[in-house]
Amino acid sequence: YNASRSNKPSSRVADPDDTDSDETERAGYNNSRSNRSTIRTKEIDKASPKLMDVLSMDKTTPLLYDGVRIRAPQVCGEDGCDDDDPIEPPTRRNISIHVSGDDVRGWSEEKKQAVRDRLAQADEATSANDFGIRVASAAIENENVVDIATGPEKTEVTYNSRVYLFGFIPKSVTAVARADSGSEVSVDYPWYGFFSRKGDQSFGTSLAADIRADHDVMISVEEEGVERSVREEE
Repeated sequence: YNASRSNKPSSRVADPDDTDSDETERAGYNNSRSNRSTIRTKEIDKASPKLMDVLSMDKTTPLLYDGVRIRAPQVCGEDGCDDDDPIEPPTRRNISIHVSGDDVRGWSEEKKQAVRDRLAQADEATSANDFGIRVASAAIENENVVDIATGPEKTEVTYNSRVYLFGFIPKSVTAVARADSGSEVSVDYPWYGFFSRKGDQSFGTSLAADIRADHDVMISVEEEGVERSVREEE
């Protein structure tokens, strides 16, 4: 990934009481069924050919059936979520992609090369369909990436970074770079980051911004397809 945005990132110290789970849709996904419901995400059944067809993904696409988690909104009542609660019909507009850096870097060299070959052949239209692979590739090629989670409105890249405690003591930390669809980027550090001089933030912010841009392309492709279908029906 190359940096495509020039926004100056902001940085803040993470709240130690922040208990946002992986399943919570941090982007505040807007669902019209109930504005009182808590929106969470649930991993979709990738063995369902129908769902994969909707997402323009198939078993010839390497890795999507292994280490890339695809989640869709799950609407829960005020009493909380039940594991058996159904998910919203997944589309490229509402899914989120989750990748673990350790998982994808643990794949065989043959499998990693299959990803590189697939992406080398992808044009702009195909890259939207292969978005999950593009996210996995970012983690494969960057050993500092811990985790990538990207949803309809926000992308988060958790990565290993370095700060200088009290300005001179080097310390490795886990930082979280965030980019939203409004082109805003920021970086969160552990609570003691307040007492630290930050290292180079460009790696995390550039990666998060580029993945966000690709995710927005995927959403726009879906929206263009919907508009085209409506015009054809008219």
